[in-house]
Amino acid sequence: MICISTNWLYKGRRIAFLIIISVILSSPLRSQKNEIGLLVGGANYLGDISFHLSKTRPAFGIFFKKHYQNKFSYLFYLKNLSIQADDSDTPDGPRKWRNLRLKNNITELSSSIQYNILQINDLGNKGKYNYKALLNIHIGTTFFYHNPKGSIYGSNSWVFLQPLQTENIKYSLFGIGILNGFSINVNYNNINFGIQFDYVKTFTDYLDDISTVFMEPASQSEQTQNYANQAHLGNIHPDNLIYFQAGNIRGNPKNKDGYFNFGIRVSKNLYTKNSYYSNRKPYRKVSRKYSSKQFKMPKARIVRAKF
Repeated sequence: MICISTNWLYKGRRIAFLIIISVILSSPLRSQKNEIGLLVGGANYLGDISFHLSKTRPAFGIFFKKHYQNKFSYLFYLKNLSIQADDSDTPDGPRKWRNLRLKNNITELSSSIQYNILQINDLGNKGKYNYKALLNIHIGTTFFYHNPKGSIYGSNSWVFLQPLQTENIKYSLFGIGILNGFSINVNYNNINFGIQFDYVKTFTDYLDDISTVFMEPASQSEQTQNYANQAHLGNIHPDNLIYFQAGNIRGNPKNKDGYFNFGIRVSKNLYTKNSYYSNRKPYRKVSRKYSSKQFKMPKARIVRAKF
């Protein structure tokens, strides 16, 4: 039996180092504006089962944004999203004949650096400067937990696939990925509205529980066989069943899985004072009373010449 439960950790050393650095650098004393907000949208995936738009599923998240300079900021996200795919959505061919399907729920914690590539301070050009528009790009790293599910063709019952070891591999349910994306935001006073798109390229090929080849039936339990190879249950010509015997391709281990999410985000600006401002006395507005005597013209002084 092959075990690769820690392979992703060694491949992700550099990525883990980058995220640690980004967290360390994310607390400059000069920062005066932060954001906290929500993201609501959808998610889908790219892997060994073909992408289909109809399989888009919900995605939710909360985020904290720390502004560092005018152009740079740090973005921290906690997301929960679902992905789903089915070989039956594929046009006729080997993938459709394979007859596998997927459900997976992903919980993600990410850290990224955001760069402001375009800013319009007076949106609408009305001279009031109430509305501001920004176009941002970001790149970072993500840690996630997932647990793929599968079902038998024609059944609505879903089971977790990792314990079954459909390819005789016990893979890890924790993963690391590279995050990149963009957002378009409109700011009105202290409230921000925007849209965001993120894509995560992972270091695992098991978001869908499909990666290598079909195993020998004798090496698996009856339940595992039922979920690992379902070609004979679908609409397939008997002559094509030879492509789904032990040793034949089940997935492509060279292409790691990825997923993306998009949505609408709403956030509120949180203004904080740095160490310089915190030591100063608070500003107090002093009201002054004026009397009419203060504005009277002084009497003219009479100067007489002396001889």
